[in-house]
Amino acid sequence: SIGPVQDFIASARRCQDLWFGSHLLSKLARAVADDLKKTCGGDDALIFPGSLANEEAAVANKILVRVPAGTPAPAVAAAAETAMLTQLKKMAADAWPSPGDPAYEHFNKTMATTQITELMEFFWVAVPERHSYASALARAETLLAARKSTKNWGPQRSSATGKGIPKSSLDGQREGVILKSAYDRWRREPESLRRHFGLKSSREHLCGVALLKRLGVQQATQQDDPKPSVSELTVRGPWRPAFHSTSHLAAAPLLTRFHRQNLSDDTAKYVAKYGKLNIRTGTCANATAAALPAAFGEATHAVASVPRTFGQNKAGTWGYDGVVFFEERLKPDVLGEGCHDDELKAARNGLRALLKKAGIAEPLPYYAMLLADGDTMGKVIKELANGEDGWRAHQRFSQNLDGFALGARDIVETHGGSLIYAGGDDVMALLPLHTALATADALRRSFTECVGHGLTLSVGLVFAHHMTPMRQVRQLAKDAERVAKDIAGRNALAIIMDKRSGVTLTVYDKWPDGEAPGLRGRLDGLAALLHAEDVPNGVAFELERMLRTFDRTLHSTGAANQTSTASHGADETEAESSAIWALAQQIIARKRAGRGSAPLSES
Repeated sequence: SIGPVQDFIASARRCQDLWFGSHLLSKLARAVADDLKKTCGGDDALIFPGSLANEEAAVANKILVRVPAGTPAPAVAAAAETAMLTQLKKMAADAWPSPGDPAYEHFNKTMATTQITELMEFFWVAVPERHSYASALARAETLLAARKSTKNWGPQRSSATGKGIPKSSLDGQREGVILKSAYDRWRREPESLRRHFGLKSSREHLCGVALLKRLGVQQATQQDDPKPSVSELTVRGPWRPAFHSTSHLAAAPLLTRFHRQNLSDDTAKYVAKYGKLNIRTGTCANATAAALPAAFGEATHAVASVPRTFGQNKAGTWGYDGVVFFEERLKPDVLGEGCHDDELKAARNGLRALLKKAGIAEPLPYYAMLLADGDTMGKVIKELANGEDGWRAHQRFSQNLDGFALGARDIVETHGGSLIYAGGDDVMALLPLHTALATADALRRSFTECVGHGLTLSVGLVFAHHMTPMRQVRQLAKDAERVAKDIAGRNALAIIMDKRSGVTLTVYDKWPDGEAPGLRGRLDGLAALLHAEDVPNGVAFELERMLRTFDRTLHSTGAANQTSTASHGADETEAESSAIWALAQQIIARKRAGRGSAPLSES
């Protein structure tokens, strides 16, 4: 097992930080697995992951291998750890400033290398397979858990350059490795700091780990998009290879609306004038024009174009990020803090004119984060290991998991989202609000089909504001996943809606069995009624307020505490259900359709 997972992922401040933390761990795990495979006799030795044949497949941070008799396990483990550190240093060398780069003399490479090397954890255990594969596997799992919870005591680590060094802005743990001379030289050139060191502002400091995250994204995502030359940067402005922003995902429904209303040319004119981010996301006509829910009655669904790399493509065309459609982001992220008031005013007027043509005052500022995890995996693996030829059955099972993880990328990107991680039975993704439910449903169906054995997938979704800190959104997504597993009882979907004001709402239900609509079907049905104006928007809020008094049906969480679900007797449950139904009918009966111009349909 390699790590630390939390240190790489939890400290993410931006989408690209979150993605690269997962990407880095996967690359290191692949290096370890590849070395183990070669040392232990090829593909047959690997149990998890099931195969390394597909270079695009993510590799989980836990690896299981059968070592041939007579091969010393300590030597095998030592070689694998060396492979991990070699891969880490290579990725750092590719990403960090190199000799000849103007930034190289303003960067403490020695400290940065020490920080990333000291960060890594490599735990291993070996168990003789004397009697059966199943018993050896169980013993290895127990020992690995014990080893991971055992602290390594070593000498106190101290800064190599003394006092007075600012800590990293991402987590405040390690010293910054960008020297003061860099800030002195480029203090009045924020785009130079951004280009050389990935800094968001001249007030941000990065340690070696954080710098690897920021600059590593450029190295990892530019295979087809070479870094522009200095002359191109002068003409085009800052180079931003990176990751779709949360603002871009929040703007996806708006872009879909522009596309459906034939406003692509108007969008292109606005972006060409004010969208100076130089981020390519396909043509203006189809950029993130993700599929609408089937409940809206669309005959055909537009497919999103969500490339991994941003920047100038081979055709020389440029795209944009959806951040340009939010007024509050125009100055800091689009025009720059140094823009003139007249320029900002003109951009705001241009955006307002575009939104007015689409018939809306402002875009919806929410997006979704998804976390998914397989249910009862340990139980199935134990049964397979106890069966005939147990290790081989376990290996085939791992290969099925690899197939699901590979398919997850297509599912997420087809629905206009950005995949953070898919490895084994785990998935993390960022999604547009209007395709999140369909994505969750498609993932759980794919999991059941690919993995088999009657296994199910629990999914947690959080709908969050695009300006909410990433750490907070990730924690809410973990809470939603926990609700789906522990409160809903697995094989479930849980949704947390985190508005910037008011309470945080949580709803959950089992995935449907047979013809039952399930939570996704009910929400799609309500969305279709609202879309067709068969019911007014306010009815949802009134129903939600009514349901607050029935905690077993829907519970809400505040900032400091979470209301627990109360227990009910059978008679009380039936009485509450009747009361809810009667009150819902009463609320709906008072409403009118067509924005108050027509009575509600009897159905």
